[in-house]
Amino acid sequence: MCDVSVIIPVYNIENEVLIQCVKSVVEQKAVDLEIFIIDDGSKAECAELCDELKKWNFKIEVIHQRNQGVSVARNEGIKRADGKWIAFVDADDWIDVDMLSVMTAYGNKMDADIVMCDCFVNYSRKQVETHFFDVKKQNLEDFDKDRVLLNVLSPRICNDKVNVIDIGVPWAKIYRNDFIRENNLFFDKTLRRMQDNIFNLYAFEYARSIHYIHLPLYHYRKSINSGLYKYNSQIVEIYDTYFQRALKYIDLFEKGEMFGKALNYKVFFSIYVILNNDILNDANKTTLKDKKDKLLSILKSPYYVKAIDEIETEFLNQINI
Repeated sequence: MCDVSVIIPVYNIENEVLIQCVKSVVEQKAVDLEIFIIDDGSKAECAELCDELKKWNFKIEVIHQRNQGVSVARNEGIKRADGKWIAFVDADDWIDVDMLSVMTAYGNKMDADIVMCDCFVNYSRKQVETHFFDVKKQNLEDFDKDRVLLNVLSPRICNDKVNVIDIGVPWAKIYRNDFIRENNLFFDKTLRRMQDNIFNLYAFEYARSIHYIHLPLYHYRKSINSGLYKYNSQIVEIYDTYFQRALKYIDLFEKGEMFGKALNYKVFFSIYVILNNDILNDANKTTLKDKKDKLLSILKSPYYVKAIDEIETEFLNQINI
């Protein structure tokens, strides 16, 4: 058994970007790795580069599959993982050279199920240090677990700083492999977005011990091509499925009023995303009447009626978009 199984889902990533990502993983200090590059049906050039990268290190394994989405790719990595810890790295990101040694050391010392660190958000011309929580302590006790879970749904509910990135992402974390398997944790392949959000709701819920390192060790590459800006005519359906999954979690674990409010905040904020990704997106060529009718239909659906009816004025004052 090695120290860490690193899972890198790949889909049509630029050559130099993918090389930087894999290089940062291969060069990790003081930690024994296995690396799974999961090619999710990329075009020939990207798929061939994955095979070339395998020659760098005998610990790299490349798996080619037909395009099924990032959830299926990550799940394939989980099934194959033999390390004590599992880490996810997105193919357009990279990690500091000592990230995994630092995180596994804390995880082993504290007997944690999950260890989290902070990140840098890397734009084309600047780097911004980002902290998921404004806390200095590292061991999140039981009374803090709900704060973590609420932040997955909406950091606004806790009055935490709303960052470019929220805590629900699977990267900048390591998960104990035995913990993942004991709780049968996999990504929901029916969700094309926010599947990591649902995954972490259950992971944080089941975790006995969560350790937070107030130190940025992961580099998240932010570009104008990110999902926030892309046209997606299915975004309403994607959110509807997400709300169903989130509500199922809230009901299953009887999470109470604060979680209902957090979901309402998520629903309310999704209106902005839907406008941006679909209705008001330049790529949407439908008529003005069709756009208006679609928006009205959305606002009449049960999730949105409830969220708008119950939203608090205090929350509206926090919105800065």
